[in-house]
Amino acid sequence: LVDVFREMELTPAQHHRMCAKFLAQVDVEMTAAADDDTQQPDFAMLPGLLYHLQLFVQHTPPAVKRDVLQCWIQYMLRLATEANRVEAHRRLFANLQFGAQELRAFQATMLYQLDKLVLQDESLGGLLLELLQPSKGWTSVHVALMLLLHVHAKFAPAIDKLCVHAIATMPDQDLAHV
Repeated sequence: LVDVFREMELTPAQHHRMCAKFLAQVDVEMTAAADDDTQQPDFAMLPGLLYHLQLFVQHTPPAVKRDVLQCWIQYMLRLATEANRVEAHRRLFANLQFGAQELRAFQATMLYQLDKLVLQDESLGGLLLELLQPSKGWTSVHVALMLLLHVHAKFAPAIDKLCVHAIATMPDQDLAHV
């Protein structure tokens, strides 16, 4: 459906409403099995769906693009959490659709696609940089996204500055581990 609507002439308000509906549907699909500890949502659809959704909002205001990028980060963090959960010893006997390796492969695919999108639309890099201000500390997902942006020369100085600031503001006990 995203491809169909992408070909239509939509106003920015219509784009925003359609995007909100698509994001709500992604949330529904990803929470369908959240109550059951032995079931997983169909994570395989995430990379392609988010890629096409980002293409759908490519020519829209930054706020709409930011909403989709927040969804990317949210689900990349969820995939990381799910991969760690799957690896835990208590999960050995669960009948899961995806193992840790597959979940990390979905993350890698999402990173690859996001890199392609940043090459196509430079405004995404700036928006992603704004979103990389983690409130609870950096995870492997935040670091991977920073490395993705660092490869693009335009964003390398900003990423360097962000890293220096983060190290400078770290508590002393955390600096001992750096």
